[in-house]
Amino acid sequence: MAKVLFNKLALSKNQQVKEVLFGDTTIEVLQYLDIASKSSLINAAVRGSVIAGVVDEVLLDAYLHLFIVEHYTNISFTPKQRENLLGTFDILESNKFFDLIIAEMPEGEYEYIFSMAKKLMQNLNEYNRNIVSIAGNAEEIIAKIAGQTK
Repeated sequence: MAKVLFNKLALSKNQQVKEVLFGDTTIEVLQYLDIASKSSLINAAVRGSVIAGVVDEVLLDAYLHLFIVEHYTNISFTPKQRENLLGTFDILESNKFFDLIIAEMPEGEYEYIFSMAKKLMQNLNEYNRNIVSIAGNAEEIIAKIAGQTK
């Protein structure tokens, strides 16, 4: 089989956008988001949703939607809106804004992001449960050793 140099393919990253109107404002929706940005989006949403060592799925859903808007569109949030992300989420959700953006994303992209976030959530929750279990076992062993030395 003859090898072909990657450069000969003359490929470039897809930078297409779809435009959608929201009221009288044109919103641009990227048709490709680089993998580093996808990873950042998913990690930020999952890690931001951790409460007492467990991922809160309601928060995860909210943060994923907000970060999708932030990464896939030309929408930016003010510092005040970022301080109250859940309030910002409620405003966007109650106005069906997320539905509009999701409809313009590439086919399967929304599902992929949520699927990867769910996997990370499960892995993080399992990891945290294991850490708690190990810590509990360590305390038990230390208590037994301390009891034997008396």
